Amino acid sequence: MLELKTLAGFILVISLTVTASMMLRLGAAAPASERMFHGLFAWRSAAGLALFGCSGIIDVLLLQQVPLNLAQAFVITQFVGVALAASFVLGEPISRLRWLGIAFICLGVSLAGLTTYTG
Repeated sequence: MLELKTLAGFILVISLTVTASMMLRLGAAAPASERMFHGLFAWRSAAGLALFGCSGIIDVLLLQQVPLNLAQAFVITQFVGVALAASFVLGEPISRLRWLGIAFICLGVSLAGLTTYTG
């Protein structure tokens, strides 16, 4: 069983990654007039990259506590979070097949979470 602190770290990494992905998407949709660095980045894109960096730093700290294969099993739920956020915030559709994939990801993460961890 994961310590509460470790679980909170995973939740933070996933939240930062989902938010970073949303910021990149919003930045990519910004008109060229709002983009800096020769029209390449909107401020949302820069914020998204910074959030990915913060997520990476916390991920490194988590990897000092848990094996990579277990950490990756939890962090993969970012796909679920991004799909849900894109649907609810941006109105992007989720097909039935993608819902099935999301269900399989949740099942896989649940199974990985049930494994014995001795840290």
